[in-house]
Amino acid sequence: MYKSVFFGFLVLCGALGTSRAKAVDISPIIYFRGGSGVTSKSSLPECFNNQGIPANPFRLGNECGYYGEVGARFNQTLSPDWSMAFQFRLSSSGPNRSQWEDNDSDGRDIQFVEAFVSGESNGIQGWIGERFYRDIDSHIFDWYYFAEMNGIGAGLAQIPLGSGHFSIAHLIQGRDNSSSRGKAALQVLDTRFDQKTKGGFLKLWAAVGASPSYEESGQRYLARQGGLIGARHQWLWPEGFTDVALVHGRGVLEGMNIWGNTHVSESERHLQQSWRHRWVINSAGKLNSKFGAMATLAGEFASDGKDRSDWQALGIRPILFMGDHTQALAEGGCSRIWTEAGTSMRVLCRATIGLQWSLGDSVWSRPAMRLLYTHSWWNDENGAKIPVSAPSYAGARQGGALIYQFELWQY
Repeated sequence: MYKSVFFGFLVLCGALGTSRAKAVDISPIIYFRGGSGVTSKSSLPECFNNQGIPANPFRLGNECGYYGEVGARFNQTLSPDWSMAFQFRLSSSGPNRSQWEDNDSDGRDIQFVEAFVSGESNGIQGWIGERFYRDIDSHIFDWYYFAEMNGIGAGLAQIPLGSGHFSIAHLIQGRDNSSSRGKAALQVLDTRFDQKTKGGFLKLWAAVGASPSYEESGQRYLARQGGLIGARHQWLWPEGFTDVALVHGRGVLEGMNIWGNTHVSESERHLQQSWRHRWVINSAGKLNSKFGAMATLAGEFASDGKDRSDWQALGIRPILFMGDHTQALAEGGCSRIWTEAGTSMRVLCRATIGLQWSLGDSVWSRPAMRLLYTHSWWNDENGAKIPVSAPSYAGARQGGALIYQFELWQY
């Protein structure tokens, strides 16, 4: 099936390229990350994760399997004030344990994550389709922490408003269930505003969402509503940035994304009162000709309407530039998560050192090849959680691995 769909896109791309319209500019979209290694248990790499944290803090050396994206953007400029584009992207992931992996039994997955058409006239943009609709991420946490509403829908962007620009989108996330009202869906109205400031820029984000009640297999599920509001400011410096973000979400948008839980029964009515506060300080860049760094400090306070929880994580990656293409890397950090239901504090810390060979001398230079040694420690309260992703370490309180990894991107 994937080959047939992909072949169809190649045919469409060829048709665009040979049409009578203006010449088509084609830009590749590529991201891949993978590698392997061996753990202190002499097994294939296993990852140590502090479950309940919606990220992979201080991820260097702690990324199991592979992940990749490949696609392209086809842009046609029809006149000085009018252009249109088509963009698609495929993603693939898998455990990367062997050369050939079966889709189902080995957990490999391939799917379309973007396929949309956009147009721009006099600076105002419009789009329809499926897309990554997101803002900024913490690279060392592998986490889009602000304005991540990837989904299917339509929107308008870059509408002049005062001294800034306004964007609005209608996004949909459906469930594959039967209902007298059709397929139940979470619908979100997402609004954004951005404005330049002295030394940087300000972004505001607000959204409301709702899903209907429905029946599935004789079970009645509740209608849900929710909303969120957030702000972030980014200060720019010569070769980097510092970013601060605050977000609050409630109800079906408590998770601050399009994947809100619409599968809520009467016995789970307390979830209607769920809420979450998020705060993030994120910085990355080159400090001088020899040193660079990435750092993130983040946390959340949340409630599912019955029990409260909170987590915090700090990670930092110093980089020493030893030449135009060689860097020495280190990364360290700790995370903690507390849940009222479990009345326990789970802690995970990690330290990683290694060498990196990259295309250039920026903290963002890719492709990159890495040779790493990573070691993690966790407390007794995490003893039952860590083996979920690292079964070889059942009963242990620490573990390490020698990892070799590559990473590349082209956008």
